[in-house]
Amino acid sequence: MARFIGDSDDMQLDYISDEEIDKNLCVICKVDMGSNNPRQLCKKTYCENEKDNKLCENMDCERFPPDWNFDEDTEENYQEGQWKKCALCIGYFDDDGLGDILFIEEQPNNQRAKCNLCGKNRNIVQMKGTGQYLCQNACDESDGESDEESEDDCDDENENEYNDCTFNYYICKYCDNITCDDNPDCITCKKETCMELYQTHSQSAALILHNEKKV
Repeated sequence: MARFIGDSDDMQLDYISDEEIDKNLCVICKVDMGSNNPRQLCKKTYCENEKDNKLCENMDCERFPPDWNFDEDTEENYQEGQWKKCALCIGYFDDDGLGDILFIEEQPNNQRAKCNLCGKNRNIVQMKGTGQYLCQNACDESDGESDEESEDDCDDENENEYNDCTFNYYICKYCDNITCDDNPDCITCKKETCMELYQTHSQSAALILHNEKKV
């Protein structure tokens, strides 16, 4: 049956079973909320605010990983592996080399931002693990903001020409921080001599190579 939960009629969830109501389980994560809790949304896994939080789209996040144990796992104790907690939404992303990228300029996001490394504001993506804005294709920290309007190193109107270009990407083998800087030490996790070089045509391709190496 359909029931209204939360503080407003906007929080309606359809087809909540009588069993869930009788057992006083959270209708989203199935956590037992206790006999004195009249609501059907819990706070344990942020379900109380579920309606107000959207998951990343393009690339998509999932609310919970496929191996999530609703009886035991919480955000605090979940052991991350292939799936990691997103820093941009309440969900988790598949760390397969593409799932950790949010294409902010494309539908449905339609946002603009500057690369945290070079300052350019075209073809920018956001990394879900760190929240960092980076050039989708490649960038050089020495370019500076003055080069924002300059042409890309590869003609983004010609995919074939772009795929023929090779760039240097350095990825931390511990925290997966990616940069074009050839500093051997990671500026994110502070570990030394941990940056691995990948020479390829895009950040996503470098991340795929990096993940294949870890397998």
